Amino acid sequence: MLMWKEEITNLCEKFDGVASAAICGLESGEELIIRPDFVMPSASMIKLPILLCMYDSAAQGILNVSDTVKLTREDLTGGSGILAMLQPGREYTLYEYALLMITLSDNTATNLLIKELGTDAINRYIRSLGLTDTVLARKMMDFDARRRGADNFTSVRDMKKLLEYIYRNEDAMTEVLDILKRQLCNDLIPHLIPEDTVIAHKTGGLPDVMHDAGILYGKEPVLFCVFLKGYQDEAAAKRLHNRIGELIYQEFKARA
Repeated sequence: MLMWKEEITNLCEKFDGVASAAICGLESGEELIIRPDFVMPSASMIKLPILLCMYDSAAQGILNVSDTVKLTREDLTGGSGILAMLQPGREYTLYEYALLMITLSDNTATNLLIKELGTDAINRYIRSLGLTDTVLARKMMDFDARRRGADNFTSVRDMKKLLEYIYRNEDAMTEVLDILKRQLCNDLIPHLIPEDTVIAHKTGGLPDVMHDAGILYGKEPVLFCVFLKGYQDEAAAKRLHNRIGELIYQEFKARA
């Protein structure tokens, strides 16, 4: 029987596309790293640094997460989420927008938070964390900007660093982790893992991009980032995420 590192490495090498991954035991330091510096379109993974930037702004007194912002017709954005299906004119708190941005990957909520925080402020915050491959260059569903070459990017290296920052500052990240643990998009890494397992994570996807990154709380917490790009078979990409999640769970669930 293959050890978990060997099997994940083999699966990633045989994948019809580019697979980049990091799996790290957060207490033992044991890790598997595959192509960490490969920069990919971030898809909705960019929403994770946006979430942290909002809470950092709150810590600095720039805003309060209970502040309310009215949802206007101009704010409505297509793609994932539910706000675009609701009647504009209602006010929601910044916390509620953030909750929807993460748990349902709501694009309307994301674009509203980008507008409130400011693209420049978000990118400054990203750089302050030492994330060199991550950039917010456009709002969600802005395909005109994407055709002009403006896109959002990140890497496994950066998301690993961001998740380690969250874990090391757990006491200050209570609400961030609570939101991530309430994730409702669970068809990738968590799919074959028992439902009562606590996982704080965020997914991201485009037509040829499929990402999942977060922390699985076994007896030893384990950080995972699995980024896929350039594949032809979407079902095979999902199966790769599912199998990696299953292997992570089996390896780390019983560690002391």
